[in-house]
Amino acid sequence: MIGATRSRIVLIFTFAVAVTIVVVLCTQIDLPTTWRQVKHVGLFGAFLLLIDMTLALMGPCVAWHILMRTEGINVGLGTTFRSALMGHAVNLISPLMYFGGEGVDALAPFLGGAAQCAAVLALQ
Repeated sequence: MIGATRSRIVLIFTFAVAVTIVVVLCTQIDLPTTWRQVKHVGLFGAFLLLIDMTLALMGPCVAWHILMRTEGINVGLGTTFRSALMGHAVNLISPLMYFGGEGVDALAPFLGGAAQCAAVLALQ
């Protein structure tokens, strides 16, 4: 019971933070100029941008899902997608915390090409 209550509190807090971020963004950007730019590109262009962003997120996710299925790891697509989103978030934050993430990719040429799994774990 305590775990469920704690999960709800964390969910409500996370939702409140997300709403706050959206409100701050909407107050900081110039919405009329943004709308003019969207109209300049057109709704079709905005739709294409949305499709491009969706494919950029879903492409690697589907690839990981197929890879895990071929290795015998039966994970649902929803779980794979949530894990991929969390991985993107950690990958963006981790260089700021000086471990893993894009920092490892920058060191890859010095590690002998592609960063090996052991090297990634050792740097973390």
